Amino acid sequence: MDRQLTPISKLRPNYSNFIIYGQISFIKSVRNASIFKVTDSDRDTIKCVAFGATGDWCNKELKLKQFCYVLGGKVQPIDKNYNIYPNDEFEIIISNPRDIEIKLDPTILSRLPVTPIENLKESVNYFKIHGRVTLMDTRPPHHYQKRFNFEITDFNGDTIACSASSPEADVFYQNLVKEQSYYLAGGHIKKGHEIYNQTGIDYQIDLNNFTIMEPAPTLLTLPKFNIQRVFLSDVANVKKPIDVLVCIKEFKDVENYTPTENKPPHKRHIQVIDDSKSEIRATFWGYNAVDAIREEFLNKVVAFKGVIPTEGNGQLFLSITPGTRIVIQPEVDGAAYLEAWFDGYNARGAITTISQIPT
Repeated sequence: MDRQLTPISKLRPNYSNFIIYGQISFIKSVRNASIFKVTDSDRDTIKCVAFGATGDWCNKELKLKQFCYVLGGKVQPIDKNYNIYPNDEFEIIISNPRDIEIKLDPTILSRLPVTPIENLKESVNYFKIHGRVTLMDTRPPHHYQKRFNFEITDFNGDTIACSASSPEADVFYQNLVKEQSYYLAGGHIKKGHEIYNQTGIDYQIDLNNFTIMEPAPTLLTLPKFNIQRVFLSDVANVKKPIDVLVCIKEFKDVENYTPTENKPPHKRHIQVIDDSKSEIRATFWGYNAVDAIREEFLNKVVAFKGVIPTEGNGQLFLSITPGTRIVIQPEVDGAAYLEAWFDGYNARGAITTISQIPT
């Protein structure tokens, strides 16, 4: 653990920011609640009580003699009038399942079956993913964003976003390699962001101290890259992240701007066009803007999987976010035709301009 463990003997009412670790020495399901006791290495014990949905989770997931961490909750004196365990002095009231972490056995990767990403949801607590890192932050966690984000894709081609905060963020950044295969177990599954999660899976995984991630012995073969293409002529009719197949007509230099949030203050405009005879401005944000290389993009066919139609200054444009997957010269339907069309588009009639790069 990066934070120091708290001896149970030190806990007092209103004690905050604690972590206790021990073995579950007692557990009982009662109406609308779960009562369990944790005994630490000093053989001190404290009662924990979880109500409602958290109690249901504890009754389902916690087992006698299991080791776990309790990361938070309210420490309070036990009302002696209702104390059925007379030796107990304090108790922890737990209202959030995130305040409990079951310690995973390091051998769990060899014992758990592989879980398809499409089967992951908030109620799944034990899972093992076999997947390939297909997208990851290219820079270490920094003061703009003390998180590290990556996406992992399984054998079915399904992708889920994963995120770790410091200090775990630094560990994952230093050890993961893009396009390598891994086994991953442990973490909190939660609803993904409605806009910025562009994987096609409704959930994402928050990684933590207890996540186990190890390289797989062989490289996982993924299904062929594909997109649900939206033509630029139809962009105005869509209010969610989309996939586009375009040619890069213009590629501007990086600009600095003042972000409304604590984000890297960089952007880069490009002008893209497709064979619906429409063109539109697209914008890279943050370090994506800095890392994009002109020679790799200009006059090339590019697939953007998960760009966001955005309104700004009275114009519609496409936002290219860190979650957007970018494939240059992709082998997808329509790419060869688009390339041939782009080579001679000036002779093919009027082009509809949805938005242009500011001058």
